[in-house]
Amino acid sequence: MVKIRHWTLPNGFKAHVSENDLKLVEEDLSEDLQQGEVLLESVYLSVDPYMRIHGDPIGPHKTMFGEACLKVIKTRNGEFPLGTLVLTNSGWRSHYLSKDGKDLRSIPYDLGSLSP
Repeated sequence: MVKIRHWTLPNGFKAHVSENDLKLVEEDLSEDLQQGEVLLESVYLSVDPYMRIHGDPIGPHKTMFGEACLKVIKTRNGEFPLGTLVLTNSGWRSHYLSKDGKDLRSIPYDLGSLSP
């Protein structure tokens, strides 16, 4: 099992977001992958100005939306070998399970020593 963390916006916000508006939720995720699945770990999460206009609650168990850069840590999909960096709209979460890889876009270059 992998312990995943994801951020929710259970009550929404008005004008400015505060720490109290977001909630960090932990859940278990099985590491037993089916054929075609890819398990990824977040490297970078996007925090963009457009997110401020979406102040409505998204629910206590729904992940805050946003794009992320993730690294493949386990795979049963030949298109995404271990260590591959990808972009996807996985939201604000520590780990993400892609069912078939169709929602992943490979990053075709090395990010060098850019640190998270």
